[in-house]
Amino acid sequence: MLLWGNIALAAGLLFSAYAQYIRPDKFWPAGFAGFAFPFLLVLCAVCLVIWLFFKGKKRYYFAISAIAILLSTRAILQSWALHPFHSAPEATAGDFSIMSFNCSMMGMREYQDNPERRASMYDVIAETNPDILCMQEFYSNDAPGRLHNLDSIAAIGKYQYHYFSKDFTRWDTWHFGTVVFSRFPIANAQTIQLFGGKETENMIRADIVVAGDTIRVLSVHLKSYQFNQGDYSKLGAVNGGDLQQGRGVIGKMKATFSVRARQADIVAAERDNSPYPVIVAGDLNAIPVSRTYRTVRGDLQDAYLKTGFGWGRTFASLAPTLRIDYILPANSFGIQDLRIYRRNGFEHFPILATLFVKK
Repeated sequence: MLLWGNIALAAGLLFSAYAQYIRPDKFWPAGFAGFAFPFLLVLCAVCLVIWLFFKGKKRYYFAISAIAILLSTRAILQSWALHPFHSAPEATAGDFSIMSFNCSMMGMREYQDNPERRASMYDVIAETNPDILCMQEFYSNDAPGRLHNLDSIAAIGKYQYHYFSKDFTRWDTWHFGTVVFSRFPIANAQTIQLFGGKETENMIRADIVVAGDTIRVLSVHLKSYQFNQGDYSKLGAVNGGDLQQGRGVIGKMKATFSVRARQADIVAAERDNSPYPVIVAGDLNAIPVSRTYRTVRGDLQDAYLKTGFGWGRTFASLAPTLRIDYILPANSFGIQDLRIYRRNGFEHFPILATLFVKK
């Protein structure tokens, strides 16, 4: 039983590691495979250790896990950062900071404000003080007496420039979408359609002049699963082995994989056609061991992998391994630091990178 169980785990690990090379809109199981990768990796490592306690020929069965883990090295290095003792160097004149933050409609639920959560979001922006702030699932209201978050955040961060996509509007004054704030001049900005269906957030392409250099920031929020509380309960049932309970959730995920695969292709094309050094910042709704991440990243750097340690969780629910928010700079940028600011009540944790343009 141990032998065949180990073989099954090793096969599962390899499939989860290499499924990122398969388009999930062509073969949907590939979209699910990566979620199991961290857990299969740990179980294979446990099997490896167990075999070493056997005597004789059985001890050599440790090679089953060892080979699977070795062949999964690339996926491991995409998922786990290896810098436990990193500390940010002293700031220099050429440094600038950029934050990506899915603010979950500024903490609003069912069109009801949550003053404590919104205040906490304002506080983290004031504390981290990013030069460029990319916010997804942003909400602002133009009506008198309503929450004009656009003006509030511009004042908190002393941002002279911003671009708000206003992807969809409710009741004339309730605006939702993606926004980029900047202390540096925004020379040009526009919304790029991502074709994700109803209430899709689109991508912002912003050309920003930083100390005489023009850089291009692509702020993105790719299609989410749009789970509600009932869906999270069904996911718990799936984890408990009740697949019948989770069929609706699985169907919703399958449909989302296809949309996100096409959106990733759009982002990759924008990245490749940029005349300026590019930074992709945002919520990809995809883990590092996924085709979406691999497509969007291309040959860009992953700021967390350059300076962080561990899985780098950025999403508060479901599993401690979910890193789905990223800052991906081109190789023409140096990376000084990336930090994740975990706060109670946040669905997504804001991430802040300190970069500089290489001369």
